[in-house]
Amino acid sequence: MLVFKIAGALLVLACGAGFALGAARYERARLQVHDGLISLLFFIKGRIDCYAMPAEQILLEMDKGILADCKCPGQIDSIEALLPHVKSYLDAETYRVLQAFGQGLGGGFRDEQIKRCDYYIELLRQKRMQLESDLPIRVKANGMIWIICAVGAVILLW
Repeated sequence: MLVFKIAGALLVLACGAGFALGAARYERARLQVHDGLISLLFFIKGRIDCYAMPAEQILLEMDKGILADCKCPGQIDSIEALLPHVKSYLDAETYRVLQAFGQGLGGGFRDEQIKRCDYYIELLRQKRMQLESDLPIRVKANGMIWIICAVGAVILLW
């Protein structure tokens, strides 16, 4: 019977370690999504600046690598189509910022659109820098929480 208890305890601890690794991977993915969104806005800004392309055409001709960084599986025709794919990686403020960017995209003159892109790029960069500075702390905290929960479960089930 002791063998089963030890095996069960090891499995619970392994699950806790797995969840800790998953939480660390998620935090790094959040940073990657922010990088992808910044690249997306730079791409949109470049297309508007150089080619004066309409927003729908820019998004349909989007580079697949940028969309992959944003965790989007296929083509998009609007920023609103991208939002469901990135929602789980963003906080409420960043999500709201992207909604506002999507609603204003394609409206106004070329210079106004470029200024809007610059403004939203700067907002995303600030959020990305904050995430990057918090990353080591969040990874350690998430890891410790899951491992402590697993150890607690082992103690309670013993």
